[in-house]
Amino acid sequence: MIKCKQTPFEQVSDYLGELKSELMYLSPSIKSSVQEIRLRVGKPISLQIKDRTLSISERKVTKKEIDDCFLRICRYSVHSFGNQIAQGFITLRGGHRVGICGTAVMGNEKVTGIKDVSSVNIRIAKENIGCADELMHRIFGQGLKSIIIAGEPISGKTTILRDLARQIGEKHKACIIDERSEIAAVYNGEPQLDIGIYTDVFNSFPKEIGIMTALRSMSPEIIICDEIGNSVSPLVECMNMGVKIIVTAHCASFEELFNRKATRDLIASGAFEKAVLLGSKKNIGKILGIWNITRGGISNADEIDWCNFSDGDGIAYGYENFL
Repeated sequence: MIKCKQTPFEQVSDYLGELKSELMYLSPSIKSSVQEIRLRVGKPISLQIKDRTLSISERKVTKKEIDDCFLRICRYSVHSFGNQIAQGFITLRGGHRVGICGTAVMGNEKVTGIKDVSSVNIRIAKENIGCADELMHRIFGQGLKSIIIAGEPISGKTTILRDLARQIGEKHKACIIDERSEIAAVYNGEPQLDIGIYTDVFNSFPKEIGIMTALRSMSPEIIICDEIGNSVSPLVECMNMGVKIIVTAHCASFEELFNRKATRDLIASGAFEKAVLLGSKKNIGKILGIWNITRGGISNADEIDWCNFSDGDGIAYGYENFL
């Protein structure tokens, strides 16, 4: 008998133990749309579906059920996941990521673990093959570029980043610096998601160290990473060595991108050629605009390369949305 391949929703449901039965009556369309499953002690199970948060029943999750779910996630060996737990997340087979909330265990002024787990957030990894096609066409049609992709949380930045890696990595030597195991979702040394045949992954490396290591050891043509932070030096090093870079940033608008000190310094470094703004909520993953950037930074980053002034539902965006 041939066993059917599990859907992403079914994969994560297996970690819920007795709580799995609470989800079995959901329609297939709801199951395929769920982005997050949240369990909180003393609260109902909630689901994140695009811009909506739904409680699926009035039944409250118990501490025992949270503990059982946590043990299943850790494969009944909590100490084996100590490093990940200390960072607040665990990566599952299939690329799904579980956020963990509880009481911090401190050592040497650092979080060394989490005890008394009170809630977990299971983020379901979904490959969206082809979601970066428009970016590939508009930006990378004439060769590799260094870009910064901006958007609010849950705007599709990581999903698009992954598909960019897949498409670029089919033709160019690429390195992913995957500090939180979100892009390639490495599990036991193997990427769980398609990232291209010429792509190498520095899994769980701090970004600065990962970028510098990649430059010294893998001769990449392009480096890809999520949430670069505010360190300019590794980006300047990439620029000096002729290596392109793609990063993301949490920003709701171009105005925020260009005015926040952390991202303003990155843009002023001259390491980026274009900035991309993604939509959120009903426009998750949709490109709202592409901005040209010159070495002068924000004072010269004033040329719109392309803007999408409609959200697909007939709602027009004013120019101020991009400034």
